Amino acid sequence: MTFPCARSKSRFASQPIGDELVLLDLDRDEYHTLSNNAADIWFAADGARSEKEIAELVFGDCSPASVLRVQIGLSELSDAGLLEGGPTALARFSRRKVGHLAAAAVLGLVGLPLVTSI
Repeated sequence: MTFPCARSKSRFASQPIGDELVLLDLDRDEYHTLSNNAADIWFAADGARSEKEIAELVFGDCSPASVLRVQIGLSELSDAGLLEGGPTALARFSRRKVGHLAAAAVLGLVGLPLVTSI
C-alpha cells in the first residue's frame, strides 16, 4: 500500500509568517502558503503514515471528520504539486462530495486546510 508522501523538504525554502507557512519551491520557482493544518499535514505525509495515522498525529483523533480533513488537505497539497507524484497522486473528490464538504464548512463542522499557490 502506498501512503502520501511530501516532496523532499530540502527542495523548499520555508518561512513561518503569522499563522501560515510560506514555501518557495526551489525547483519550480513557485510560492505556496499553507495554513497551520495544511502545514502539519504536509510535514506528517512522510510516506510511512496512512491518512488515519496523519489524522491522529495532526488532530489528535482518527474520527471520520478528522480523516476527511486530512483527505482534503492531501488533495490540496497534491494539486499544488507538494506531494510526490504531482497533482495526480490522489483521486479527485466527486462534485457531490465537494458540495457536502462546502456545506459542512459553512456550518463550521469541518475546518478545511488551505493551500494557496502563486
